[in-house]
Amino acid sequence: EREKADIVHSYPFSPLHKTMTTIEKRGDNAYIFVKGAAEILLDKCKYYIDKTGHVSDIGKDDMNDSLSGVVNSFAKESLRCISIAYKKVPISKFYPQKPSGGTDTKRPNFDRSKSSDCQNLNAEFLDQEDFCLS
Repeated sequence: EREKADIVHSYPFSPLHKTMTTIEKRGDNAYIFVKGAAEILLDKCKYYIDKTGHVSDIGKDDMNDSLSGVVNSFAKESLRCISIAYKKVPISKFYPQKPSGGTDTKRPNFDRSKSSDCQNLNAEFLDQEDFCLS
């Protein structure tokens, strides 16, 4: 599966954000996958995938408190808890629109060679709190 993935960009682990991010193009959408410290990602998530595979609101049924409790109990035992979260965004977030309509996926609208462009884009995503914890 990884060989078939259309990776827009990968951000290496950031000690500042305690995360690493990969953006994958899937049709007209991009999926932003973030792996990192559970206590960081939990604060960025509005949703989670429950044990039946359905996306649920993390605020319902005290799920946020329950997940935080698990993370804290691991931390008390000096164990690291790593989580994975994702969100779906329009591919146009990364690629400019063609004058004739549609998205120009030949070149991104940020400079991959400039670490400042990449860091700013990654920080912009991590500032939003609408990820789904998986």
